[in-house]
Amino acid sequence: MIDLHCDTILKIYEHPETSLYENPFQLDLIRLKKSIIDVQQFALFVELSQTTAPYAYYQKLLACFNQQMAQFNEWITPFTTYDQYLKLKENNQLAALLTVEEGATLEGKLEHLTQMYEDGVRLLTLMWNFENEIGYPSALYESHDGQLSHTSQQGLKPFGYQVVEKMNELGMIIDVSHGSDQLTRDVLAISKQPIVASHSNCRALCPHYRNLPDDLIKKIANQGGLIGLNYFETFIRFNDETLLDQLCRHALHLKTVGGLECLALGSDFDGIPTHPELKDVTIVEQFIDRLTHFGFTARELDYLGEKNVTRLYREIL
Repeated sequence: MIDLHCDTILKIYEHPETSLYENPFQLDLIRLKKSIIDVQQFALFVELSQTTAPYAYYQKLLACFNQQMAQFNEWITPFTTYDQYLKLKENNQLAALLTVEEGATLEGKLEHLTQMYEDGVRLLTLMWNFENEIGYPSALYESHDGQLSHTSQQGLKPFGYQVVEKMNELGMIIDVSHGSDQLTRDVLAISKQPIVASHSNCRALCPHYRNLPDDLIKKIANQGGLIGLNYFETFIRFNDETLLDQLCRHALHLKTVGGLECLALGSDFDGIPTHPELKDVTIVEQFIDRLTHFGFTARELDYLGEKNVTRLYREIL
């Protein structure tokens, strides 16, 4: 199975006494080997409140990722192309795809995007929770009474349109998680390839600004895109069932609204607080098993776990 998003590299960078092999966080190689995850996408997450030089910070995280990949190359192998992915899959090797979360790392320069591609980055999450040179985040549109503002939203800026076009040209996956609804609409209007919301759930069930409304779920799905289920309680909870059952209902809602081929996993491990029901990467097998109680067949779970993302890799990488 494939997971579209985790923030473990930042945790390791911040705690140099730890490693990707073994750590006290939500994901490490020992637990990945025990889990049913075969491919993990690792985000280099740059929080703008922590730095005034986001591109330089990205480079430090990149060095950390590369060092971990080199040190534990007998355990995990990074890939950048679809053919490389297929070879790793055929050999039953644990694989890693490098991504970046926060478009401000580009500092408004397309040459930085090209360099990221040369560095091995194959997905860029355009936004986090701050406005940047690319556009506007969903976080700006949460009103004080807890209701979402659907009016006067702003989306892509002129540089953002250039970034989308350049990512299409390079063959990079565009990620709209954290983007405003209008930003997602703008991206969908101009992107010539499918896009993803790598770690977002369903707003119809849990009315949080970080979740997707049904109309955007449909539009992302209709263009061949993917939505990765996020394991953060705040983006899941809408009743008193177990958190795992509620996450299953988000999966069922995505399937109902967007169709089977938009489903993916996007845990957000090490970017979210630990919850005892979804504590770390070893829980994924239990989640998949629980989905069978909500009517998911083995064939459907294959699409959720791997086939949908494999299609995206084939189309873009």
